Amino acid sequence: MNMKKFVLFALLLSIFSNAQTEKYKTADYALPENVKSYHTFTYLYDVPSGKFKTVEKKLLFFENGMLKTDFLMDNYLGIYANLKTYEYNDQKQLIAIKEASDYQNPKYYLSKEFFYTQNQLTKVITHGGSKKIIKEMTYDKSGKIIQSKTFDEDNVVMEEVKYNYTTPTDYTVVSKIFSNGKEISIIEDKYVKYLMMSKKINDSLGNILYQYEYDSKGNRILLDDGLDEYHTNYIYGKTGAILKSRATEYDEFDDSLSNFFKFSEITFTDGTKEGSKNFDTTYVKSFNVSVLSYDVVDDLK
Repeated sequence: MNMKKFVLFALLLSIFSNAQTEKYKTADYALPENVKSYHTFTYLYDVPSGKFKTVEKKLLFFENGMLKTDFLMDNYLGIYANLKTYEYNDQKQLIAIKEASDYQNPKYYLSKEFFYTQNQLTKVITHGGSKKIIKEMTYDKSGKIIQSKTFDEDNVVMEEVKYNYTTPTDYTVVSKIFSNGKEISIIEDKYVKYLMMSKKINDSLGNILYQYEYDSKGNRILLDDGLDEYHTNYIYGKTGAILKSRATEYDEFDDSLSNFFKFSEITFTDGTKEGSKNFDTTYVKSFNVSVLSYDVVDDLK
């Protein structure tokens, strides 16, 4: 597998992330509405120190079943922090996301605006870069999205997407990616029962095919690129939310395959908790990882 291409592709997807996939309800995380917070810590073994390192903390805070604050800290190359707040209209539709980089003295700026026509999301405007990015969506009479177009404020096209349906839950999404108005890549995603089963990329670097498998709850357990397989294991709580996971992923900073362990803690509005965000040595040991110790270093205080 061309790892540089994998990283480039990941960055590309982050730029053209589908607006409809914003997760902002407790139900999106298999949580009930009486959840106050959902905190997840990620741990990665650090070979030079021989210890596990807390590389990411993601703190989600909810009100009445809606995400209000998303606070992220990571320590992959150095300490980074990002704070997001979410705003809704009276119909509980997401209308704005504001961001700040300084969580101790946040100065928010408008990150995204969401616009609706007849209760359907029809436009997303992304702020923060050198130019505004506009994404417009079109639907058929039954309410299914059939195409979208992303362009900057100078009307330079960045992405064109078309949806072709076999059934309401099975469809193919073809995305054309542009740079400076020139087509540079075509991505074809195939979905079965709303789950992406394959992704085919055709660009100047060649062709690559990713295939996916999921568990009964719809969470990905396998990514196969034809050369390597990336496995993910989960342990779920009583509501169906993820409490523990182990994912084999490409660590772009170490240029190797690594095990990322995540542990989550749910706090309900009555003060009760489920799960723990702390490092679970027993769970990690169950994967027979080769390490010098199970000590943890946490620089994300």
